[in-house]
Amino acid sequence: MKVSLRKWGLALIGAWSLACALPAQAADLDALGASLREDIRQAQQRLNRETAAIAAENDALAVRLNRATVALKNLRDRAVVLRRQGDERTVSLAALQERIIAWRNQDNYRHNLTQEFSARQSARIAWAYSVAAVGDANAGPDSGDETDARADPIATLEAAVALIERSLEPGFEAVDVIDEQGAVRPVQGLRLGPILWFADGEAGGLLRFDGGNLRIAHRFAQEEQTALNAVRAQQVGYLAFDPTIDRLLSTRVDALSVWEHVAQGGIWIVPIFGFALLALSIAAFKAIQFARLPKLAPVFGLESGVGHETLRGPQREIVQIAQARGDAEHRDERLYAYLLEQRTALERYLGAIAVTATVSPLLGLLGTVSGMISTFNMMTLFGAGDPAVVSGGISQALVTTELGLIVAIPALVVHALLTRKAATYASGLEASAVTLVNQEREAVA
Repeated sequence: MKVSLRKWGLALIGAWSLACALPAQAADLDALGASLREDIRQAQQRLNRETAAIAAENDALAVRLNRATVALKNLRDRAVVLRRQGDERTVSLAALQERIIAWRNQDNYRHNLTQEFSARQSARIAWAYSVAAVGDANAGPDSGDETDARADPIATLEAAVALIERSLEPGFEAVDVIDEQGAVRPVQGLRLGPILWFADGEAGGLLRFDGGNLRIAHRFAQEEQTALNAVRAQQVGYLAFDPTIDRLLSTRVDALSVWEHVAQGGIWIVPIFGFALLALSIAAFKAIQFARLPKLAPVFGLESGVGHETLRGPQREIVQIAQARGDAEHRDERLYAYLLEQRTALERYLGAIAVTATVSPLLGLLGTVSGMISTFNMMTLFGAGDPAVVSGGISQALVTTELGLIVAIPALVVHALLTRKAATYASGLEASAVTLVNQEREAVA
């Protein structure tokens, strides 16, 4: 009981001491917090001043960097100019020639583009002239000035303006065209951009521009004509046209004949045709030779000296040699020599056909290489600005390769067939000889 009272007394004394010390500690904490807030405020002010100073310094450095960048770019441009001037002073004659060739090729390319554009515009003017000519003819002799419109610049300009105005609302107009017989005749024409159609009664088709004139290039079939008549009657119809803008029609109209196409190969077609004629002659000769060969008959059961009268050709000779009396070794040698002679006769001249099949493509390739060399020489002289010229030279150079393959492929097939025929017939003779020899040996035994 005394111990419990003592503990309670000590606890009360400690609690009273703590209660007396709390006000003093709270005052110290308030003073410490105020001091910390003041320090934080001063640090924030210093941070703001430093940030403002850094920003100002960055702006100044950015301005200086920009000025330095502009100065460096100017120095580089000046260095490039100075270097180019130095190169121009020290450039060689060959380099100058290469530059001149490059400039000339560029000029040729621009010139070709200009010519093509001029040709397209000429088609427009030709259409306007044709419409104007038909209009003047329909107006009669009292229509006024009969001066040719093509000789009057004002008339040319008026025709072009009228064509542009009419192209906004396209329709069939009276135009003069040249038909397949070369006669000029008026028809009803329709123009949509670069595509030209014509209608002449129940006939119709496509027109093309030819040297300042309009020419009939293609006549429609019944289905295409029906669609054209529907459009002419202001109904719905699907008009057929040349998607290559006259190139396909011009190519078909101006197509080369077979001999003209072959003649483009030049001098190299002569040896190719020579080999072709040689192979054809040998093939015809061997075909006749094989057709005249007698058919092989079975030789089983032929007795010695009997039954071979019905056989013909080489097989009869083999039977006679096999059934001849005498030394067996000498008989075998005679059979072997005769069979070798027959195989040689069957295969004679077939090697020339194989040589033709091998050499013809090589001759064609040689002609192509020669043509390509000539084409590149022309490109060196006149430039490569016009792709049509280059492609035309290449197409002509490839004619010899085409002819070489045309000769080589049939020659290869014919050689294979004739060789197989010769080998089959020779194998049949050898089989007959072996059969007869075995029969003679069995008879002797």
